[in-house]
Amino acid sequence: MAQKNLKPLKEDKETKPGYSPAGEELKVYKQYKFRKNELLNSRKNVHGIDIDEQMRQFDKNYFNREADIPPSELDVDQKPISVNNAFGKVQSALGILIDRNPEITLEEANPQYTANRDLIKGLAKNSWRKTNSLGQLKLSIFNQAKRGWFCGRTYYRSLKHDARYLSSIVDEKGKQVKKYETKEMTKVDDIQYMNLNNFNVWLDEQSVPEDFFSTRDWLWREVHHIDDVRKMFPISEYPNMSMVTEGGNTQETIHGTSDKSSFNSSGNDGKESKKGMTEIFYYENQYDDWFIVEINGVMVVHEPLPQDHKRLSCVYGYWNLRSAETIYGIGIIEAMERDEQLIDRIMNMDMRQLLLTISPPGFYTGTEDPEDENLKYKAGTLRRTLDPKNITFLEIPEGNKAGLDRIAYLEQKEDQRTGITRTLEGEVSDKNATAFETGVNREAGLKRLRLPLKSIQYALEWEFRNRIDLIKQVYNDFQVEQAVDPEDIQNYLKEINADPEYYYIENEGVPGEETFYKKNYRQVQMNIEQDDSGNFIESEDKKFFHIKPSMLAYEGDVIVDAQSILVQSEELEKADTLRMANIIIPIIAQGDPAKIGRAVKQLLLSFNKEPRKWLPDEWLAAMAKQGKISSVTGKPEEKPEKMPPQTEGAAPGAEMPTDPTQLPPEMKSVVPPSDLDGTGKIGLGQTLTQGFSS
Repeated sequence: MAQKNLKPLKEDKETKPGYSPAGEELKVYKQYKFRKNELLNSRKNVHGIDIDEQMRQFDKNYFNREADIPPSELDVDQKPISVNNAFGKVQSALGILIDRNPEITLEEANPQYTANRDLIKGLAKNSWRKTNSLGQLKLSIFNQAKRGWFCGRTYYRSLKHDARYLSSIVDEKGKQVKKYETKEMTKVDDIQYMNLNNFNVWLDEQSVPEDFFSTRDWLWREVHHIDDVRKMFPISEYPNMSMVTEGGNTQETIHGTSDKSSFNSSGNDGKESKKGMTEIFYYENQYDDWFIVEINGVMVVHEPLPQDHKRLSCVYGYWNLRSAETIYGIGIIEAMERDEQLIDRIMNMDMRQLLLTISPPGFYTGTEDPEDENLKYKAGTLRRTLDPKNITFLEIPEGNKAGLDRIAYLEQKEDQRTGITRTLEGEVSDKNATAFETGVNREAGLKRLRLPLKSIQYALEWEFRNRIDLIKQVYNDFQVEQAVDPEDIQNYLKEINADPEYYYIENEGVPGEETFYKKNYRQVQMNIEQDDSGNFIESEDKKFFHIKPSMLAYEGDVIVDAQSILVQSEELEKADTLRMANIIIPIIAQGDPAKIGRAVKQLLLSFNKEPRKWLPDEWLAAMAKQGKISSVTGKPEEKPEKMPPQTEGAAPGAEMPTDPTQLPPEMKSVVPPSDLDGTGKIGLGQTLTQGFSS
């Protein structure tokens, strides 16, 4: 049989040369590859839009050096000027929405967890602060404002390496020789939130807003040097690493129709690729309980999800809703894209007219006949004509305010559409406006930002749920250290109050064979103390705690105060504190905590004040002693007790005056006169602007 017409089979690119999975591994690998290709193409048609291409355009328009306008509207040597209002809007959004670490409230699922509630809260806040998760959240909100959506990941990050330290200098044959000892150096060992590049994240197509459980699986991509990859996945633990080589698509971001060679570089990489870089894909599925790591075509890891909560490690959010069916929202740049183009065109045409007015073109005698040509006037240019008269300059109409008025109108539309008004950006249109008027204007602008803020709040609540569950999982670990010296053992037992959770004795009770071991749990410093009942409560003083397993017992929900991350004005914060003191101090001085304690607590909470920091210990004790409000119906009405004595000059049953100028002598207002409005009363409008300065 002739062989010359036989064609060789196409090379199978599904597996890396040298990597040949078989059996269950092959079955999993094929299913993963199929799902991976689906995810990589999941953003190609979202309501008829290619999200990746659109995001690249947004990145370009974020700070465009030259406006994208028709060349016919410009002189040959005139470069188009870009207004770049989008840059200012995005930066203002960052300045408004993210300034401080979020405040959280825990609601335990069972009374047995009440004792550890404040400790868990302190651990979560301490972990957030130590890993600079606020800085990563800023990057996420930047992506959210610019590209319409963001994605981040909460995980246990451990960066450790060996380092050499000088131990001694010895004399060897007349030479001073330095001796070093090797110790393990820990750079990071905690739970971290990490922002992810939108282009390197692919979420389940079935994901919908406000429902993290709708996201079945997700895929993300990273590029690391091969040496770092081998440290992350040592061959002793991951045998398939023996088949991993450097390479893959090592561009910072990729785009294309599949994960094969048709991928091209995105053209907007922020850093240059170098030799030895290696491509890694990570995949999580919360319902199949899969965690897969593929390194340059080799499946190195296939195991259950490492996090005990068995949820995806990602959180995401949108800026403004594109629809109720997609998580890819509409960002600031997309919202003002069309108006920006019009503003750029009007401004450049207005500038061209200005140049023509300053240096008008003209004609002088010559043989050229321009009547059959399409003339394009250019500032300072003279053209020859057959007219022997003197040089004649064109009469260019002087510019008027029509163009500037149109620009102002379009910019006002941008303010209304984005919700980031000039007042929010710090501009005061009326210098004579009162703090109340400024506060009302800023509050109106903030209402348009409420949707992005709520999306951030929802993502943060899930982030802290994941964080707390990982803390419970990771902080359980401890280091074992053998103690031999009896004095050292006695000192250690005294330090830990002989708590058996902090040590154990091998061969206990066997004379001559007992060995004492310390359990060195993670040590954390927090504003927490433990009361006589064993409950952990917040404190003004910082203390160190060795976190043992029994201290991590907790189940419950997390509530994030979205307002707590907003920027605040120090001056308005001081004024707000003085106003609250003016209200609370008279009540504390004359009120009965058993009767009005709950109302005062709600009043403080409504102003985002912590009752424990404002109310005296006697009030807190009396409120705790009173217990819960009775829900029994048909209870006989109790006789009213004697009312507290009225202030001098007040009518019986009269309400306490709210005007600080009418308070009795012993209740003088602590609010400074500068914080009062024209009538001498407290300007309540400033409460609305406590997060913003003029």
